Amino acid sequence: MHKTNEKTEPQIEAGAKTRTSARKKERKFKKKHIKWVVLGAIVITTAILVITCTNRVKAAMASVSSMTDVTVLSYASLENSISATGTVESDKKTHVYSTNNYTVQSIEVQVGDVVTMDDVLLRLDTESIEKQIREKEIAMDTSQNAGELSVKAARDAYYNYKEGLENGENPSIISAENAVRNALDAYDAAVKAYNEYVEDMRLGQVASVVSAEKAYTAASNAVYTAQAQLTTAQADLAADTANTTLQAQVAAAQAALQNAEDSLASAEAAYNQAYRAAKNAKDEYFKRIDTTQAAYESAVKSLEAAQGGADDQLEAYKNSYRSAQVSSGQDLAEYQLEEMRQDLADATVKAPVSGVVTGVFATVGATGSGLLFVIEDTANLIVKTTVKEYDIGEVFENMPVAIRADATGDETYEGRLSLIAPTAKKNAQGDTDTSGDVQFEAEVAVTSPDTRLRIGMSVRMDLIVAREDRVLPVPFDAIYKNLAGANCVLAAVDAGNMQYILEEREVVCGLENDLDIAISGDGIEPGLRVINNPGNYAAGQTITLYDAPNLSNSSGDFPTFFGPGVRGG
Repeated sequence: MHKTNEKTEPQIEAGAKTRTSARKKERKFKKKHIKWVVLGAIVITTAILVITCTNRVKAAMASVSSMTDVTVLSYASLENSISATGTVESDKKTHVYSTNNYTVQSIEVQVGDVVTMDDVLLRLDTESIEKQIREKEIAMDTSQNAGELSVKAARDAYYNYKEGLENGENPSIISAENAVRNALDAYDAAVKAYNEYVEDMRLGQVASVVSAEKAYTAASNAVYTAQAQLTTAQADLAADTANTTLQAQVAAAQAALQNAEDSLASAEAAYNQAYRAAKNAKDEYFKRIDTTQAAYESAVKSLEAAQGGADDQLEAYKNSYRSAQVSSGQDLAEYQLEEMRQDLADATVKAPVSGVVTGVFATVGATGSGLLFVIEDTANLIVKTTVKEYDIGEVFENMPVAIRADATGDETYEGRLSLIAPTAKKNAQGDTDTSGDVQFEAEVAVTSPDTRLRIGMSVRMDLIVAREDRVLPVPFDAIYKNLAGANCVLAAVDAGNMQYILEEREVVCGLENDLDIAISGDGIEPGLRVINNPGNYAAGQTITLYDAPNLSNSSGDFPTFFGPGVRGG
């Protein structure tokens, strides 16, 4: 059709030359009239296209945000605290032992009984030992003394070794006990590291995943921008299809959109890779728990072997002492009589301290040797814990502590930091333990009366550095500085139909913690919506807020991106 038009136009012009001048004048008038009509139509069409394109651009540039991108201000309590865990223990704990092998005749107390020092806890059957003492006293009247020096040496060796065991000074046992403590600390550290990492995953605080997610969000925004630019260029070209410049702009916009979509696909793959890496890291933390648990069990067995070896050595010294007594005659009899009288005195087991009986390990009719009772001060409880190196500068003795336990539900008990070790934890060689995070041992005294805490419970604690009530907190990222250097937030003011106009409002910053900061100022009041990420918006902008699902799921793992704007669990 275009070629046909080119051929017919010269023919029309040739025929026009034969018409009369009146006809020429009439055609000239009509041409002028048509010219103004066409020009007016072009102007109207252009205006309509400009308005349409402008509306399309505005529609493409309008921000659509999730309700999760805003914080609705409400009064709350804000505190800056340090989290810690620990185990409830008695401020004073005493183990009551006996080395007598006589049969238990009666047990005078039970778990929960309150005792005072020297109260009778247990009585052994002493009929046989009383008979032996009478017989030994008769025999000693006819015995002769001999080998005094050899008996003394054997006696000293036996009692010195025995005293060392009773005072906890045996080197082999000390070494084994240190190994058990170190193995247990390593296990506790592995469990804590695993729990902290799982908590970081649940809260979405793993740096690699957060970074990958931000990159994905940026790439997604770039796709939206490229789509808007392409829409604009196509609208311009529709108004002037023969314009080669506009054609080039459309082609460039299409290429830019393709590049943006390619970048989005790469960002999506990077996020999925970061998510898988986070899962693998969690598995490695869990494997560390198994390894440290096996090491702890091995250390316990070694301690038991060391204790058995020490008992064997004590028995050897005792046998040597008895052999010397046999050679000395009367000394042996005196020793035997001394032992018998001591056994008789020890047959009535008394409380060495006042407190509450929390453990009874004796049984009537059984041998009364070994651990018999545990007496503890249940009125004064403490929590043993540790403070990390990077927190030690913020803690101080007598600082308030909030204590919670799973077994007591939502109840929170008061405490105070009663002890902070002057040095970091030591290893078996007495040097600072640098095998993991440097930590300082600490104790928290439970100050709330009549708590439901029980000895042995695991608790969570907040060491409160500072606290304020009835403040309006927002996330840290919601605060920015304007060109004048003032701290500001972007407030979303309701314009109806889920439309909100963003306004910049200056704020005064108050107490802060790791996540939030308290704000105040003109127009800062409960119910105000504040943009969490103001860097993505601008004052005066109109946005639409809609509800969106949470990115994280209940298992604490991260969702996987399956495509632009789609998240899967």
